[in-house]
Amino acid sequence: MILAAQRLCASLALAFTTWILVSPATARAGQQPILLENLAGQKVNPYLPESAKAIVFIFVSVECPVCNAYAPELQRLKTEFETNGIILKLVYPNGDETSEAICRHAKDFKLDIEQLRDPTHALVKYTAARVTPEAAVYVPKRGFVYCGRIDNRFAKLGVARAQITEHDLRDVLSDVLGGKPLKPKQTRGVGCAIPDVR
Repeated sequence: MILAAQRLCASLALAFTTWILVSPATARAGQQPILLENLAGQKVNPYLPESAKAIVFIFVSVECPVCNAYAPELQRLKTEFETNGIILKLVYPNGDETSEAICRHAKDFKLDIEQLRDPTHALVKYTAARVTPEAAVYVPKRGFVYCGRIDNRFAKLGVARAQITEHDLRDVLSDVLGGKPLKPKQTRGVGCAIPDVR
């Protein structure tokens, strides 16, 4: 328990890497395209459909209480933005979380959002995600424009604010829809450490 808490706290020191604003799904010289797994174990291109205005990858974990607290907000975001061409996808990076456990998790928390697995941490490393939940926003032909917290609900682990005053993810998605200039931005997520990420 103590070790887990230390890893969670240590993860908050997020070392942000510079993003390459091209599609990670497109192989560059000497590199393989990033593929994730669907719940059937098949390799899939996570950057589809290409017609999407943005794709939002939400890194989540079956057992993380912070992720579970955000489940209603994730479903609200999906309902609000999917009609405007923004797609949400849940990404489960913990290799020990089976497809069956992921299905149960989505059902139990009423998450009607596509579920993908990233057991090799290909997307985790590319986006510099460190904890669950964190969001990474990908805009076709632009690349990733945001990675970090959903909002400022949690001041730190176990401490929730009485009122949310900063809606980081929602603001980024509104800027995408509004056609505003987008510069890559990173914020610090509060949540459960993704194992084996340094």
